[in-house]
Amino acid sequence: MEIIPGIDLMRGECVCPVHRPFAEQVRFPHDCAEVARMWADQGARRLYLADLDGARMGEPQNLEAVRRIIDAARIPVCLGGGIRSLDTAKRVLDLGVDRVVVGTTAALDDALAEEIFGEIAERAILSVASLNGYV
Repeated sequence: MEIIPGIDLMRGECVCPVHRPFAEQVRFPHDCAEVARMWADQGARRLYLADLDGARMGEPQNLEAVRRIIDAARIPVCLGGGIRSLDTAKRVLDLGVDRVVVGTTAALDDALAEEIFGEIAERAILSVASLNGYV
């Protein structure tokens, strides 16, 4: 079994991963690159980064923080949040992200899923969230 620590990002900072509205996320007093390095030092073999701004706005918004995390952690990084096109997925992979996490948008859009998973399947993960039995 592999446990993958996650880091939630908003406005380039780590925020507390609690289920609250976006405006109420609690900021951590630590640099996101330091948090990533701490997980790597503790033995993590991979990190999951959630770009909460990207999820809300439809395009990754925290790529500078992602780049700092990749440089600091030196372990594979997966990124989700705002990956809603093949072009965006490729741009994020070119940044150094190991795998992109494509969310509910792709699960509900057959053409998008076919495009992304048809071209970069080995570097894409499908994440499907549900609430009360609905995707």
